[in-house]
Amino acid sequence: MLDKITIDSFKDIEGTEAHIVIMDGPNITVKVEKIVPGKCRHEDMPDNCRKDPFTVLMSGPGLNQAPDGTYDVDFEKIGLLNGLYIDNKADNPEGEAVMGGQAGADVQGADVGPKSSLDLPEDRTVYEIIFT
Repeated sequence: MLDKITIDSFKDIEGTEAHIVIMDGPNITVKVEKIVPGKCRHEDMPDNCRKDPFTVLMSGPGLNQAPDGTYDVDFEKIGLLNGLYIDNKADNPEGEAVMGGQAGADVQGADVGPKSSLDLPEDRTVYEIIFT
């Protein structure tokens, strides 16, 4: 199923809710903040990668966080996607450079820009899913 997901699958879902399914706890409701097309050329990607990679940026509550890992995510307009790797930008050192740097950063070819460009309150945690 994930191989059929494209950036077009996420068209018009910015601002909607999604739910990260937590096995031993309450699910975490997140907001889809931004869908960012990748800048990598297909020729530069390893075999079996997407023709057009993209990144999904989401934000969730700061107090109830999911650590980096593989989760099922239920998107409001897409449905349940199983086995997505989610990077919690609050719990790794590169998260500050990626989301809080002055000029932004290049992540798997996606220029996600500074956290302030997402216009998030301090008590929100940023999550990233990269589809390559």
